[in-house]
Amino acid sequence: MKNQFPLNRNVLFGVVLVVLGLMALSFTAFKISFVHAFWPPALIFLGGLFIWRVFFLDASEAFLFMGMLAVQAGVLGLLNGWFSFISVERIWPVFLFMAGVTLFPYGMRKRRINRPVFIIPAVTFIFLSVIFLPFSLDIIRMSFREFVILWWPLLLVFIGILFVTSHLGRNLKDKRDYSDNE
Repeated sequence: MKNQFPLNRNVLFGVVLVVLGLMALSFTAFKISFVHAFWPPALIFLGGLFIWRVFFLDASEAFLFMGMLAVQAGVLGLLNGWFSFISVERIWPVFLFMAGVTLFPYGMRKRRINRPVFIIPAVTFIFLSVIFLPFSLDIIRMSFREFVILWWPLLLVFIGILFVTSHLGRNLKDKRDYSDNE
């Protein structure tokens, strides 16, 4: 049986005001045309409705995925309209980040056995976006190839830390399980 929560009028009114405020701000402060000022808040609103359906009406997890993606696309559209000096070619790693952030909560709602199928790619996308974005925005002045040649030993350090923390975490869990059984 589905959990039926009535839509609170104050929440709906508040969301409508936020969307209208973002549109008005786009007109007044950033001098953006109507079409470009309308679609990002509309995507944010639509995504919010999808997410609301998942958490309050027990809708399918697919709505969570679509909602997260729509909200992030709307926010990116707003930022691109407000700060048009950033070209999409330079911020392409943000799309990797969006994919990771979208997959993560979607995967967390899956059954335990299916979670790694979504969580591992989500974390990988987020990690890769964090690596590539500084190069794409010219924050790091050297080429990616030069960076890899210079700093590749850090990968060994990172993998070693993962092995050590994995071992320590497993030992702590085993000790807790052993002490709980006594």
